[in-house]
Amino acid sequence: MDPSSPEKAIRPKDHSSPTQGIAAFGERLQKIKACLTWHHASLALIVSFVVLIPFRRAEIPMALMALIGLGLMIKHRKTLWQRPEVKLFSLIFAALWVPIAVSLIGAVNFEKTLTVAIAFLRFYPAAIFMILTLAVPGAAEKLLRLCAWVLLVWVLDALLQVVTGHNILGFPMPGGRVNSFFGTGIHFGMFMATLSPLLLIHAHRHWPQLLQLLILLATATVIFLSQTRGGWVSLVVVLAGFTAWLIWRHGIKFFPRLILCAVLLTVTLVGLLHYSQTFSSRVDRTMLFFSGDAELMDVALSKRLPIWDTAVKMIKANPINGVGARNFRYAYDNYADPDDFWAGENVTAAHSHQLLLEVGSETGLIGLAGMLAAITLLLRTWLKADHDRRLAMLPYALALLTVFFPINSHYAMYSTAWSSPYFWLIALFCATSGQAIRPGSRG
Repeated sequence: MDPSSPEKAIRPKDHSSPTQGIAAFGERLQKIKACLTWHHASLALIVSFVVLIPFRRAEIPMALMALIGLGLMIKHRKTLWQRPEVKLFSLIFAALWVPIAVSLIGAVNFEKTLTVAIAFLRFYPAAIFMILTLAVPGAAEKLLRLCAWVLLVWVLDALLQVVTGHNILGFPMPGGRVNSFFGTGIHFGMFMATLSPLLLIHAHRHWPQLLQLLILLATATVIFLSQTRGGWVSLVVVLAGFTAWLIWRHGIKFFPRLILCAVLLTVTLVGLLHYSQTFSSRVDRTMLFFSGDAELMDVALSKRLPIWDTAVKMIKANPINGVGARNFRYAYDNYADPDDFWAGENVTAAHSHQLLLEVGSETGLIGLAGMLAAITLLLRTWLKADHDRRLAMLPYALALLTVFFPINSHYAMYSTAWSSPYFWLIALFCATSGQAIRPGSRG
């Protein structure tokens, strides 16, 4: 019989013993345990905040970070205050929180403002947790990489929604707006634009140039099609800030690439105007703002002119400490004109939709001074940092530039949905202010 037939083939004997198998399994287990360290879990907890934003569950990781942060504050109570990052965040937090506490005096709805003042306290220990987590060498780069991948999933999911009409979870586009994982809401554009520096900067540093360009165009496409004008303005702010950084960093040699990006973005915008009727209509409506006619301007602004007018009246009547944080809706009818669209029981102007007017009306001149102090601290930290530390801070600096950019229609400054993200960004800005990107990274 043929000795090569299966019946006669001689199989090599397995000389490994059960002990060796157990040892190999133990080595694999050790490798897995090495990847599941407390530090990795801490980074995952910080990133999970971004993951859960679309599902309105970001408060879960924020609460966990605050609880762990309290423990860390007790454990490191003797050395914690020596860290410059902690001192920086402490000053910024005080500048933003103290006006809320002062606005309790004479607040229209005392209980609501008290709730806001107490709720804001969680941001402090949560920031301590983030600062200490990122104090580990290399942690800032790992965190940015993880956040970039999460945001890339948002973009890809939104593109799927554009093509098929539904995202990966089956969510349709509400009113023709691309909204990705945000379900039936209309908040994708604003959050995506605000957090886009985390994706764009990581891509610029680590991914091929063609992929960078594709990500830029894809990100711009889904933000445009979200039809959120606040998102459009935030994207322009991000791109303008990033462009200024690249010109300062690379000089004239970067101009050809910038011109190429500008041309492709323009072509993309023109293509979207022809592709999406709802997007085109939204743009046409927005352009009415430049008509010079008050009524048409109000249409372009979605009837926000009376809201702004009422906010000014609140500021004049309560110039020092405002009507109370998150009390705009409760005080609105007291200052609105009788024929105001937003006055009465059927509709509600929850906030002023403008950063300076909101802070001024709800926390007064004290609030405006506190916000200016916080911005000054952020800006001074940026200006005093060396190049390597600026590289580390850049993604969060650009994101915060959109948060505090006054010529935009913002979310409520003192609401949970918006205050949590910008305090998350402030904490990471402070945490990276003492860090440096490793040599060789593209900036």
